[in-house]
Amino acid sequence: MDPPQRPSAAPPFAELFSEGAFAQRPMIDGGKLRKAALARGLSLPLFPRRTVLEPLDRLGLFSPVGFLQTNYTPETTWLHPDADFVVWREERNPEHWNLHAFELPWEGHPVLSERYTPWQLLYLGRVLDIATYGLPHPNAFATHLRIRPPDDWVEYRVRAAGDLDEAWRPTIKLLIALQSRFWAYRKNRVTLLHTEGHEGELIDPVEVAERTFDPAALLKRFELGLTDLAGLHWSFLDAAYRLDPAPQLQRILALAPRSTTDKLRGEALRARDLYDAAFMLRRLYHSVTGDWLPASPEPEASTVDANRRRHLPRGKGGDHERRTDLKALLIGAGVYPHAMHVFVEGDTEEVIVRRLLKAVGRQVDVQLTNLRGVDETQRHEAMFRAATTYASRTVLIADREGDIDRALRRLQGQGILTDPDDVLLWGTKECPLSFEEANFTLGELVGAMRRVARNRGGRLRLPVPVLRARFGERLARAATQGRPRPALAGTAIGLAREQEFGAVQISKRELAVELAEVLIRRVRRHGSIRAAGETQPFLARFWVWLVST
Repeated sequence: MDPPQRPSAAPPFAELFSEGAFAQRPMIDGGKLRKAALARGLSLPLFPRRTVLEPLDRLGLFSPVGFLQTNYTPETTWLHPDADFVVWREERNPEHWNLHAFELPWEGHPVLSERYTPWQLLYLGRVLDIATYGLPHPNAFATHLRIRPPDDWVEYRVRAAGDLDEAWRPTIKLLIALQSRFWAYRKNRVTLLHTEGHEGELIDPVEVAERTFDPAALLKRFELGLTDLAGLHWSFLDAAYRLDPAPQLQRILALAPRSTTDKLRGEALRARDLYDAAFMLRRLYHSVTGDWLPASPEPEASTVDANRRRHLPRGKGGDHERRTDLKALLIGAGVYPHAMHVFVEGDTEEVIVRRLLKAVGRQVDVQLTNLRGVDETQRHEAMFRAATTYASRTVLIADREGDIDRALRRLQGQGILTDPDDVLLWGTKECPLSFEEANFTLGELVGAMRRVARNRGGRLRLPVPVLRARFGERLARAATQGRPRPALAGTAIGLAREQEFGAVQISKRELAVELAEVLIRRVRRHGSIRAAGETQPFLARFWVWLVST
């Protein structure tokens, strides 16, 4: 990531130090810097102090914040530590680091304690790219500088990069200035500090920061406008998203303990550094405006004007990183374990759904509940409610009979099954249909019954025209007498028992197995569920459910 253009002004490190800005994220020495760099896939030699870090400081590519002059960390001890505990590098010209060593009686030799802020890891990768360009491996940089001073090759690279450390410094200071207010919320831990003049008294500095933090004054201090802040936030977020090997998981990882994300390595950990910076800036923007900047660069802007405003808030709303949003985040990342819960009216639908899922080989976690009768929906309200809570999608497949419409209205009044695509009923209120009548031709139904009869060692002699005529008679008689519409499968199974047509006993479950095979053959013939669904209503909706989960 190139150095941000804004902010262009910033207070001295010494001033931020005395204000307690380093307390929640203290400075680190060269050894810890090397360890952090290696975790991020950035190679530094075993002894970086003399061989790499000091030359990088002389070249203006990567300088320490300062040199500690004591053997403890005053920034994590005192609420307002004395800035004289540190020799600040920005206040001096490049000079030998040995000049900043201090004496410890029990050591017997001067101790050098250079200090960096972890925020400098944001551009360490860019520094090493410049310094090691053209060398056979990164560690050769140390040998190269030890053998001779920087040659034309190094000078050219450094001039092309400019003073990288100085260019990054205002942004690094802005992030440091935000640490006392926001960093504890990122690491989920607070470092308690001693107050001045009360050595034994510990206080929570975050509580102090809540009372004293003035976000508008901070923006003015860094000469930063709200649009500049939003643009700076977006630059970090976009860089992180491009670097992250699994960006779809970053918002889930933001909910994980810091100790968990500390185990990331390579580009994933470097991306987390950028997400950390974006987190701090997003919190600052919210403190000033009450609005939240986007937590992710998606969705992509669809117009030129929308693209210009992608870095700005997308509307009112709460922080998108709350734990209550975990289900939605897991669904969006495709790792939520409870994909879909299907409620069906009876055995036919249960058998067909199970066999179709198995046949198409989709790795979808589908829970299936057989209500064994539409009128059971009232007694299953609690089950519907529970399924809607944990499943990413809850659907119902049923015939239009009994009190299904009244039960559905009751469920929808409770916020259950409110999406029309989640309810699959056959026919209309005026002309309700059964599952078999809505999805299969008479020829397909009779063919399935003949296969069941053969499996039983019998022979079905029911012609399709006879079934059509008998079913038509039952329809007319039911309409005349004001009774519910008869079921097609029940009529066919009843005729199969008659001696005239073979006296075959066929159960609805056996018939469902063969009807499922009809659907499976239809899918194979068309090449996909989507294509087969163009002429088959159940498969059309089934395809929508699979895609959405």
